[in-house]
Amino acid sequence: MITTRLICLTGDYITDTDHPDLNTYKKLLAKLPAAAPTYASTGNHDGGRWGEAKNRYPSSELIRGMLSEAGIVVPHNAYADAEIAGERVQIVGIGDHWAREQNARQAFKELPRNADRLRITLSHNPDTKEILQYFSWELMLSGHTHGGQVVVPGFGPLILPVNDRRYYKGLHTWQGRRLYITRGVGGVAGAVRFACRPEVTILDLVPGESPVELTESRPRRA
Repeated sequence: MITTRLICLTGDYITDTDHPDLNTYKKLLAKLPAAAPTYASTGNHDGGRWGEAKNRYPSSELIRGMLSEAGIVVPHNAYADAEIAGERVQIVGIGDHWAREQNARQAFKELPRNADRLRITLSHNPDTKEILQYFSWELMLSGHTHGGQVVVPGFGPLILPVNDRRYYKGLHTWQGRRLYITRGVGGVAGAVRFACRPEVTILDLVPGESPVELTESRPRRA
């Protein structure tokens, strides 16, 4: 059976260590790989240096284990092979930037240099693009910003946890590559949102001059 879709997750599966039972959460997450091959990277809330400073998990190992047990592939500073409609794809997962778990050099070091394969990078924080610019990839999927979460008309997002405020939601072209930053389905501060609906996004990939070219995105309300 040829797979025509992949599910990609880009981090922050918990807010802090005061969360519901992980076994229950794991059962819910297991519905994703049951529907389609699922790949994930981790975010700053999942553990690491940023969280440790706030008395949270010192690393993302626990959350990565939960995801793996749910049947989700977690290439942490590593890559995994995938296939979409017969087209070979390489999924490169990068550890979170704020968590000090990102190691792009390690992730790309063992990657076979196959020019005929689309290379998709999962990296929670879109600011990581500056680090990844020296490596080979065509599409980067990120989250982290929640789309601003609270957006004031005529002013914009009140808080954006990124250095490069140009890239906080939606589809962009950057240095000849494509970058998509999802608004996600969760949030902080009680997940209050204003003028910034949560979303689950469908990205359509079609054959192009490169192995696969991203031509359309359709956000869907979560």
